[in-house]
Amino acid sequence: MQNNRRQLRCIGSARQSKQHSSQRAEERYGLTLSNKKRKQITALIEEGRCNFLRHGSMPMREVYGLTFEGQRLRVVYDRYVRRIVTFLPNGEKEK
Repeated sequence: MQNNRRQLRCIGSARQSKQHSSQRAEERYGLTLSNKKRKQITALIEEGRCNFLRHGSMPMREVYGLTFEGQRLRVVYDRYVRRIVTFLPNGEKEK
């Protein structure tokens, strides 16, 4: 039952998560995050072509450092739902 609730929350929050990460990318890096760019960043993470920085504050979340379009980004990625959660400002911890 608990696992089903988590899956429903994840499905229901997909749009919100996408919107949040897009807002943070724009706010913190001036990066307009299209679906294509989101997929490219996700591929860099999933293929191990970036730097693992640390585990996040929640299970299955990890923080990565990567260079994308000439900018050094810090990305929080959720391995369970295979989704970008947010973009952190350089030098700041995940909240």
